[in-house]
Amino acid sequence: MEKLKKNQTYDRIRSAIESGQYPRGSRLPAEPEFCRQLGVSRVTLRSALSRLAKEGLIVRTPRNGTMVLPEPRKLLFVNANPGSMEEYNSCLHILPGVDQACRQHGLGMDLFDLPLIQANGIQALAEKISQKYMGIIVVTSSFLGHEPILDLTRSTGLPAVLAHAQEEDHKITGLPVIATNVREAFADGLRHLACFGHRQVATVWLNFPYRRGHNKEEYAALLDSLGMNSDPKLMINLPSCNEKDAFETVQTFFRQQKVQPTALMCYSDYIAMLCYPALQALGLRIPEDVAIMGYCGLPGRTLLTPPLSTVDVGYARIGTMAVELILRADEWFRPEGGNAPLIYSPHVVDCRQSTDQIVWQNLQ
Repeated sequence: MEKLKKNQTYDRIRSAIESGQYPRGSRLPAEPEFCRQLGVSRVTLRSALSRLAKEGLIVRTPRNGTMVLPEPRKLLFVNANPGSMEEYNSCLHILPGVDQACRQHGLGMDLFDLPLIQANGIQALAEKISQKYMGIIVVTSSFLGHEPILDLTRSTGLPAVLAHAQEEDHKITGLPVIATNVREAFADGLRHLACFGHRQVATVWLNFPYRRGHNKEEYAALLDSLGMNSDPKLMINLPSCNEKDAFETVQTFFRQQKVQPTALMCYSDYIAMLCYPALQALGLRIPEDVAIMGYCGLPGRTLLTPPLSTVDVGYARIGTMAVELILRADEWFRPEGGNAPLIYSPHVVDCRQSTDQIVWQNLQ
């Protein structure tokens, strides 16, 4: 009976919005008055309003009450670090998930360019954004707490989600974060190699070693726990994402090794792709001579020869989760801060042909 009443209340409010009784951009009655008008309890009303908020028809905030969202209902998508190759890749592949979820919920989406902050000023831009959008999705990580994009999102008074950020970003910004458990995800890639018998595994990092949630000592301990060689000489540190730099660095490393590694664990799929031509130029076969494991899950990995195994963090899924979190803003959003969720997106080891050769001689 109670479920029927909640459904009826939802239908009545939705019909009133669609008929124009409550126009787009208008404020719904305060809860006590609304309950009296509808003849329902506060529990029943809140259930109906929560459902409408998830569908993107209304937004509920402590400061403004319950508002019928104006048309068009749009989200703002921000790549807050366009100069970073890693952030560019993640942004590029999170975007389809955002787009699909927006279409599913009848939402529009616009892309935001950071130079707009310098061109317009934060306050003027925030006012325009708050009038046009219902929420903001930001793709970047490693915040210090004083970035202009943070000032902008806070000034809009809109719910904002950090997609593909880190646990530390949640603490620093106070914003909701959709993160990958990078320590476990990267470790799972190594565990996969260990299961195939690899003990002499070189790790290919970018710019400086020991990231993905590990410092030097922690990473060595992880390798030791898997029965792998933790010699620091097995760390390949690429100076950049430049193809020529990667080619020369990987080739130099292999030529200097007395005992060749049987596998590479790469900082990202993009880095793994850069290793392919260097190994092939040395006459090394993948995976017969050297297996390669990537990290992140770029779609293009399946087009390589052989297709690349990777730890897939689910970029598109992260985008979908970000949209759904905005639609549930009434559950967590507080203009003054606090109560912002930290959500971990699941990852999976996607085993392809670049690691499917068992190294029998290394099995214990």
